[in-house]
Amino acid sequence: MKKILITSLAAIMLLGFSGFAFAMVGTALPVGGYVFPASANNLSSVTLVNSLLSNYSHGTVFGTLQAWVYRDTDLNLIFAYQVYNNAASGDGISRVTSTSFAGYTTEVGYDNSSGTVVPAYFDRGSQFTVGAQFDTPLAGSSRIAPGQTSDIWWIKTDSRVYVLGEASILNGGAANVPTFAPSTTTTPEPSSLMLLGMGILGLFGLGKKKI
Repeated sequence: MKKILITSLAAIMLLGFSGFAFAMVGTALPVGGYVFPASANNLSSVTLVNSLLSNYSHGTVFGTLQAWVYRDTDLNLIFAYQVYNNAASGDGISRVTSTSFAGYTTEVGYDNSSGTVVPAYFDRGSQFTVGAQFDTPLAGSSRIAPGQTSDIWWIKTDSRVYVLGEASILNGGAANVPTFAPSTTTTPEPSSLMLLGMGILGLFGLGKKKI
């Protein structure tokens, strides 16, 4: 039975490591750095974990921010965003920032088939904040005008746990909305605990059957 368990665990470990070959890869964005122009790296080989649709309003500008959390094949989390500027808004949106990335590596990219306005560049001016800039004509980009929807952009981290976070929609002022953010919490998600328990029971059942 011990031999069967060891063999089975080794197989699981190999499958886990093999996932690295198919992991989602973006453009590295270090603290104090920027990516100009933004790179088109469409989301692939990812699993949806959670999503959130938030309304924002500041002055005459209002609309929605859609946020998603995905898990890559290497089990790291990807935070994705898409902004819609309502057709009745009085102005365009120039920039969106998201927070709470301190202590994590970040890779960025955008899906060039998901909207109408491309991010011009990404920046990480501090440990905490990652920004997506839209109004840079040199990169062929412009503000998210009333009635327009941005391309989905995303931030890949080396975090495996998430909590509620915050994003800011900027146009002179700022409208703050809830999103998701990486976390240092080490408590596994309930679904992960359930899968782990089922896997252990399955291994013991297999061992008894083979004896």
